[in-house]
Amino acid sequence: MITTYPLLKILADGQVHEAATLRQALDEIGCNLVEQLALIESMRLSVIKSQHGYRLEVPLDLLDEGVLRKSLGAAADHVNALEITLSCDSTNQVLIDRSRNFRIHGTALFAEQQTQGRGRLGRAWVSPFGHNIYLSLGWHFAGGARALQGLSLAVGVAVADAIKVCAGLDTELKWPNDIYIDGKKCGGILIDMAGEPAGDTPVVIGVGLNVGMPVDQAKDIDQPWCDIRAVAPKPVSRSELAGRLLAELVMLAKDYEHTGFMPWHARWSERDYLLGRPVVIDSLVKLEGVGAGINEEGALLVRTSAGLEAVFGGEATLRKSERS
Repeated sequence: MITTYPLLKILADGQVHEAATLRQALDEIGCNLVEQLALIESMRLSVIKSQHGYRLEVPLDLLDEGVLRKSLGAAADHVNALEITLSCDSTNQVLIDRSRNFRIHGTALFAEQQTQGRGRLGRAWVSPFGHNIYLSLGWHFAGGARALQGLSLAVGVAVADAIKVCAGLDTELKWPNDIYIDGKKCGGILIDMAGEPAGDTPVVIGVGLNVGMPVDQAKDIDQPWCDIRAVAPKPVSRSELAGRLLAELVMLAKDYEHTGFMPWHARWSERDYLLGRPVVIDSLVKLEGVGAGINEEGALLVRTSAGLEAVFGGEATLRKSERS
């Protein structure tokens, strides 16, 4: 579900706007000033009222569609729809719901905020307003589920490439879908199949990146985390990073059903966070061992006392003694 916040778009510049002007603008689109003010304050954003009108206490750096589109480059030819919404429950869920009635191929959805952001295994994804990147890309793959093996790992490489170009940072990739910088999580990937895993399969590729996470809104994150702006050696434009990220995902998706994971295998392995480290795998059978890379299908290899095991699904964590 997408929620609209027209007043917030007006106040985002941090300037004072007269109450009469705001009421007129909102009346024209069927919105109420008092209700819109309440919505904004529910997002933990402070609106200052004075005799001259209303302004946001802190101006917002909203995603700029013009900058974003300019950053797409050649990938723009493969983006059929580009949307930026201020708030929705989950960008992945919006596209999943839409896929029941419409073709979502080439549809990209950004949100400034998610109210029910999802991570892997149903975990909540902390998604405060106007600070990070929440992106979902809908794509139809003709090869069915088997053609998508290793897709989340390839997406990790694409995300790492975008961060390197726009922020000058080297990242590590933790199997199967986490983005790490200096041993701390800064992003994650969520792949959802939106239809039957055969034939023309609609898939939603979701990426969440911490760009400038407010510390006071990160209290619900249950592991060491970082954000890109805090560690980047140069200023980072959220809109440019968002555009470059989408470009990388589109160029990956358009060829993936033909190339598969093989072209991405070596590049993922160069960034393998678990390689050579003691790990615990929660899967159908619990495993303990040492990370030994990935195979050509994207399965995690774990060297155990019984030999080399290939893990295709589950949760991988470092042993407690190894965690930073």
